[in-house]
Amino acid sequence: IKDPSKGYKFPDSPMMDLKVRRALNKAINRDEINKTLLEGKGDLLINNHFHPLYRKGWNPDWERRFPKELGYDPEGAKALLAEAGYGPNNPPTTTLISAPVAGVPSGQDIGESLAKYWRAVGFNIQLAPMDPGQVSQATRQLQLKNHLDILTTGTTQWGSAYAYIGGITSRGSKVELGDVDDALNELQVTGDEKKQE
Repeated sequence: IKDPSKGYKFPDSPMMDLKVRRALNKAINRDEINKTLLEGKGDLLINNHFHPLYRKGWNPDWERRFPKELGYDPEGAKALLAEAGYGPNNPPTTTLISAPVAGVPSGQDIGESLAKYWRAVGFNIQLAPMDPGQVSQATRQLQLKNHLDILTTGTTQWGSAYAYIGGITSRGSKVELGDVDDALNELQVTGDEKKQE
């Protein structure tokens, strides 16, 4: 997965390792964030760009698997980091952008909470204060080598998929995979509901 010949711009980022990304998820106490920073009004996002209300593409099995695979489990997060080759003397290091989050007044507070959870399981997290204009410019120019960012969207299910998991629209805020672009392009032009599903 860390093969530059595959076209990855920053193949040495710890975020290229699925175990590291799973550890990030397992370190987060979403219930605590929801209660303390969102007044209990947050909705658990089990799979980005999908929600049971959207129906198309929703897989009910995701809800069953979420607690074990990505739910809050600090010890599980530490174990995943160890499996990925990280430990107290070799922590995975990344930067969390600290910028206002559109539509979420407590977004920067959420970011600081995430950094706290991640540090508690062994990540070396640095906060990088930036204004949204700086973030946009840096992402478009593919300058963010090993950064995490908190994003929101007000678009449709497929609009957000195009924006955040494909390389077709705005670039630089995520990993871009050609196979995903091919699937999204096919989805865009088909009227066949079974293919869309």
